[in-house]
Amino acid sequence: PVHPRPVRPATLHWHRGPGAALAVWKADAIVSVQERLVVPQGRVLVVLPGTHVVVAAGVNIEVEGLLVVLGTEDEPCVLSAAGEHDIWGGLRVSGSARLLHTWMVEGGGDFASAFGHSDSQAVLMVNLGGHATMLGGGLVDNA
Repeated sequence: PVHPRPVRPATLHWHRGPGAALAVWKADAIVSVQERLVVPQGRVLVVLPGTHVVVAAGVNIEVEGLLVVLGTEDEPCVLSAAGEHDIWGGLRVSGSARLLHTWMVEGGGDFASAFGHSDSQAVLMVNLGGHATMLGGGLVDNA
């Protein structure tokens, strides 16, 4: 797909924040996740308004710490597949996730995690002991 901003590899550069190590993704470039990404326990990943995250086929983002996505109505955050015909995995939460105006599209492609009557993967999976809240946005056009 054609992106209006440059593409930058997803990195987690941890900075000392108030009470926890903090990493921030900004909307100045497309954030590209090419392999399994884990937000470890005791760490916080903040995604700023308007950030577009593209995720490689079948790849999951796992949250053991805290994920805070700060999309707005005017500048939502988007998690989508990296390639035009790809399907990324999903967001797995065993820690906490706060998703504001976040759209997750073209997900559900980690077929090793498929289950249930539809033999498909949940795009947003909150594990036992995990917690997620979502305000605005949604999950659309997924496998």
